[in-house]
Amino acid sequence: MGAIYGDHNIRIGCNTAFDAGLYTFHYRKVAPKETTYARYTYVYNMSATLG
Repeated sequence: MGAIYGDHNIRIGCNTAFDAGLYTFHYRKVAPKETTYARYTYVYNMSATLG
């Protein structure tokens, strides 16, 4: 299971949006659970042709 960790950065422009930050990923069903920290970046761009 993953979750956003701490603050994340969102920038919105005319036809583009940018979201970046840190997330944690927990795995293993029994104790002790393992945790991995990672960065993510998403860039959304609205296309001129939507159909």
